[in-house]
Amino acid sequence: MTETTKTIRCAIYTRKSIAKGLDQEYNSLDAQLDMCLECIKRHENDGWVFVGSFVDAAVSGTTVDRAQLNMLRQQVRAGAIDCVVVYKLDRLSRDLGDFTTLMKEFNEHNVAFISATQSIETHTPEGKLSMNMMAVVADYEAAIIRARLKDKINAAKSQGRWVGGKAPFGYVWQDKKLVIEPKAAATVRYIFEMYMQDIGPVRIARKLNDEKRPYIKNAKTGEDVPWNSQTVKRIVSHFVYAGYIKTENGLIPGIHEAIIDQNAFEQVNQRNEEARQLRNGKSRQEKKVHYALKGILKCGKCGREYVGTYTVKNGLLRRYYSCVANKRTYLNGCPSPHFGANQIEDLLKQYIVNFRDNPQLLASLVREMPEHDAGILADALYSINTALADSTPEELGRVFQAMFESIVVNDNGEQLDVTLKKGLE
Repeated sequence: MTETTKTIRCAIYTRKSIAKGLDQEYNSLDAQLDMCLECIKRHENDGWVFVGSFVDAAVSGTTVDRAQLNMLRQQVRAGAIDCVVVYKLDRLSRDLGDFTTLMKEFNEHNVAFISATQSIETHTPEGKLSMNMMAVVADYEAAIIRARLKDKINAAKSQGRWVGGKAPFGYVWQDKKLVIEPKAAATVRYIFEMYMQDIGPVRIARKLNDEKRPYIKNAKTGEDVPWNSQTVKRIVSHFVYAGYIKTENGLIPGIHEAIIDQNAFEQVNQRNEEARQLRNGKSRQEKKVHYALKGILKCGKCGREYVGTYTVKNGLLRRYYSCVANKRTYLNGCPSPHFGANQIEDLLKQYIVNFRDNPQLLASLVREMPEHDAGILADALYSINTALADSTPEELGRVFQAMFESIVVNDNGEQLDVTLKKGLE
């Protein structure tokens, strides 16, 4: 290289799609790097110098969301690179659209693109044509690979084989099939038993954590991952535990042994389906669940709010009130009991009826009203029990909100401490 030769700063980008073989002493990423370094060395007299490499291991070329590629692009935008060198064009991208975007970005920053094993001169029309043709071929090859992989997966599934990646909790991958892991499988059965007893996912997760039942290990720390409601929901809805494999044509019997019996799975599946239809069905507005005591029912033990929840069993919806500490896994729980919504709302209806029968209240109201309105008032008060009995939870909620400031479930869980709105005391 002479003193007048311009320095061309070259960065190398290498990529491998799968992790297999990366543990070898000399793997394909090493081979790609050596080929690119040799290419740069051949152009030393042209001012080419190696300034660094960017390596994406076990990352697909069908996406540009790659950590090292993003770092390379940042260097390109910063003007720190003059040339990007790859082993083959498809190492940069196997998607034609992404490849075109990257090439446009390189051109905008005057960065050349070189393939160490393919003769491409990007500064000539012929070179650009060759490069685009190779990009089309790479995109086509990627599509073929995806199609073949999909066919292979579907063929394995049709034989009842698990091809979903890591073995689900309760199983281990052994002899090319799922094999029951006894300790974890016992926890799976325990979860199904509780769920079929109408115990909700949050309470199940808290119980599992209290009993220190392990779930999975954190890949980085090796520590047990705490249970949460979403994990419980995934387990009670997973077909694999009943011995099934999911295919394009529906569920088929798998070659693995089931952890729970088919009857239990069908019961749980029916319950989940009923709940899903209730939430998302066409009659959602007709079946929308209302809680008349929302915002005013409090817990006397922890001071938090009681919230509404519901279950669906055999097509019948049941509403409940429970301390919010027992409905959120991240809270520590609360010993306060939960109540059937109809039960506690009926108690408060009776409270209002009894309140109506207070002669001092009636006398004070009559004194405040003109003579001709007293009869109307008396009739309205004495028919309130009928009106309350016929009211919907939504209508009842408006009555409760207008009358009660707060309703606290006493420490012993057997009494309600009622505070009326100002002016009704």
